[in-house]
Amino acid sequence: MINVIIRTVRIQHPYDDPGERQQAQRLLAINLVWLVAIGLSFLVYSAYDFAVSTATLFFPLSLFIAGLSHWLLQHGQLHQARFLFVLNILAATFLSIFPDYRIDTPFLMVLVLPLVAAGLLLRRRGLLLVTVFLMATVTVGGYLQYATDMEPTSIGSTDRSIQVTILLFDTLITLTAAMLWFFTANMEETLRTRSYLSNLIDVTARTSQTLVGLPTSGEELNHFVEELQEALDLYHIQIFLSDPTSGLPVLQASTGYMGRRLLEEHSLLTPEEDSPINDALRRKDPLVIGERAPEKQRSGFLPATRSQLLLPLRVGELLPFGVLDLHSSKPDDFTPQMLNALVPISHQLAVALYSSQQTTEVRSSYQERDQLIEQIDATQRELARINRQLIGVTWGTYLEDRQHMVPGFEWQQGQVAPSEARSETIDQILADGQARLEQRDGEHVLCVPIRLRGQTLGALEFKRSGQASWSAAALELAQAVAERLALSLENARLFEQAQTTARREQLVSQVTTRLQTTNDLTTLLTLAAEQFQGALGATHTQVRLGQSPSAAPVDDEV
Repeated sequence: MINVIIRTVRIQHPYDDPGERQQAQRLLAINLVWLVAIGLSFLVYSAYDFAVSTATLFFPLSLFIAGLSHWLLQHGQLHQARFLFVLNILAATFLSIFPDYRIDTPFLMVLVLPLVAAGLLLRRRGLLLVTVFLMATVTVGGYLQYATDMEPTSIGSTDRSIQVTILLFDTLITLTAAMLWFFTANMEETLRTRSYLSNLIDVTARTSQTLVGLPTSGEELNHFVEELQEALDLYHIQIFLSDPTSGLPVLQASTGYMGRRLLEEHSLLTPEEDSPINDALRRKDPLVIGERAPEKQRSGFLPATRSQLLLPLRVGELLPFGVLDLHSSKPDDFTPQMLNALVPISHQLAVALYSSQQTTEVRSSYQERDQLIEQIDATQRELARINRQLIGVTWGTYLEDRQHMVPGFEWQQGQVAPSEARSETIDQILADGQARLEQRDGEHVLCVPIRLRGQTLGALEFKRSGQASWSAAALELAQAVAERLALSLENARLFEQAQTTARREQLVSQVTTRLQTTNDLTTLLTLAAEQFQGALGATHTQVRLGQSPSAAPVDDEV
């Protein structure tokens, strides 16, 4: 029972506008009071057995209208409920005084009640209609008094009393209606502004969620401006962004069929072009253009545009990098209150688009970095391959020049002895360069390559008898020793190569010095043959001057 009463006295419909919900709750309370008053009046009339009158017959109808108003309020029909409530009061007041109507009765003052209700609940047109109806009712009812035997009053004769009373009540109704007209106008404007600002706040909240991860172009950005246009009830919305390469503003999003056509054109605005978009890119404050602005400023107007708002898109103190272009089909639609709500939306949009641009640039930088890393890796691999090839050629030449030397050594019983024997394991390591742990002929064998910058120069083989096998630590130690050995071998080769180069340079210098001691051709050739034979260790040296028989003679020009 309590729940039923609570549901009856509270608004159950979820009104979107908080102001409308509050007004519906108040009207519901007044309507319930009216229902109670009508019910009690009907009971009083029935209990005291009053004469049946027009007012008595109206009680059931008034209860029905009040119940219908209650139902409309609970189902979100606030405007219809207002009209029925005023109509109910007007009819009840009218029928309660006219069965025994007299122009001089003080009960005529209750006509102010529906007038006040109309001023508070209806719009100006409704207030005007109720005012005209009441004035006509008083005037017509007053002149009907001429047909009755109305006694003179303190005002004067019957005719004079009727005329003065009509004038008095019409003046009272007019003054009351005028006060309601002017004072409720501000209230209506306040309610409209409140409703509009509430809608803008809701749009701002939804916009902040939509802007997360918004790209700087494409269908998602276009879908955002279409939602914004619908929420703000505007004629057209566009977004211009500066091109990263040229810096010129480019249309990136636009609403409607016309917007699709403009996007297909994808035209650039040159800096010299005297357009509102370029003007907005040079300023920090919003630019409002009305229908009375100079024609040059109205160059961006579309066919149905009557006012335009350009909001620069910038972050902090940076220069604007784009423009939010709003068009309205209403003149002077962009009021200061609307600007106060739209500027934060433009700031949120600017931050989202700027973040998207930065994310795109960072992603592009990462891609360029990855490509550069891949190129560096490829270059390093190529350098490593060339280095290995160079080391292989160098050491191959070095070993070929020393074929007379023993290629290997063995350590046994505390002594090192030359050895030319090579096991199958060593041959495999020289082929693939991979370390091995094996068991062969009852021995545990550990073999590691001697590698220099990826090129295998040789191998180390260790054997152990018995049950003890080589551990992973022993393998790591052997590999470390092999790496150090490879470096030492390379240093020894380089040192030997440096000594050889120094001796060769010294020998060349000596031969050159001896050859420069004579100018005689025969002596020079003899000396050259002797020096070359001694320097190169040859057993026979021959020096011959001459030309190929096939060589054509050259004629000297005089």
